[in-house]
Amino acid sequence: MKRILLFAAILVFSKISYAQNFVVSDSSHWYHSMTYGSFHSYVTGDTLIQNRTAKKIRQEALVKQPEFGYGLRVDDLPSLYIHTTTDTTFVFNPVFNRFTPLYVFNVNEGDSVCLPLLHAGGGAFYTGNMGDSMFCFVIDSIRTVTHDTAQLKTYFTRSFTRNNQIELNWGSSLVGAYAQKIGAVYSGLIPLCVSQTNCVSVLSENFQTASAMRCYSDELNEIKLIAGSCNNGGISVAVKDFTTSEISLSPNPSYDKLYVNLKDKTMLQSIDIISAWGQNVLKAKGDITQLNVGDLPPGVYVVRITLRNEQVITQRIIIQH
Repeated sequence: MKRILLFAAILVFSKISYAQNFVVSDSSHWYHSMTYGSFHSYVTGDTLIQNRTAKKIRQEALVKQPEFGYGLRVDDLPSLYIHTTTDTTFVFNPVFNRFTPLYVFNVNEGDSVCLPLLHAGGGAFYTGNMGDSMFCFVIDSIRTVTHDTAQLKTYFTRSFTRNNQIELNWGSSLVGAYAQKIGAVYSGLIPLCVSQTNCVSVLSENFQTASAMRCYSDELNEIKLIAGSCNNGGISVAVKDFTTSEISLSPNPSYDKLYVNLKDKTMLQSIDIISAWGQNVLKAKGDITQLNVGDLPPGVYVVRITLRNEQVITQRIIIQH
């Protein structure tokens, strides 16, 4: 039987101690992708908030210089305060000024879960009606997945709305996931705003959000979810770096097709097109010479080009119809 689980903003913390599903230790480190590098999240110690002991997690931007131009700056994300009891992980929620659920592990496949709304983060903000200040998702499936060196129970989610709510999810609106130990898989630790109706993003290089996880480590685990090195957050430190002048995209603005011009096409590993909301809307791999962009809505997009030497080059394009 499907259940609808509604978690109110005011919560009672259980004192029963079960095996924690999201274990945050003083040696926990996360690296999440962003447009110009990665976000490094790490524990900076314990703090006391409203009589609850919580781990403080700093979210620091790591940007490779000077590949994307001198003077580029990306803002850090706000620090998080995490408190874990029984089968639920709580985060201090500034919207409600109290701890509210972040990851709920005592759920079944098919359950619908509604949690108190969180800040959008990463330069995104809400517009219009905030509804009843909840966001909802369905537990599509629960599977044990091999994440590099660890087999972790993973909860795959799909967002939905009730009463015209704002949509948040740990990935896109259709596919999100969080897992034991490591937390979110396809987004930063906090779920992304996936509703283009109720969310807008600041079109600035300074304001970026965290997306898919690259690496996780603690005193017992080394989990690598990218093909390259996790050193320095997975930002390329290769001796031979291509410059933006060696790779071009045309035409810009684009109407139907986007052509990729690279002298050595064998160096090309993949291309991602990312919307202003931080969603990956198109991905292609291999020896790519052109992309069909005619089906994408008009707007400003970021094209992320990944080379085989692990270098990432990002360029901004405009799509018009």
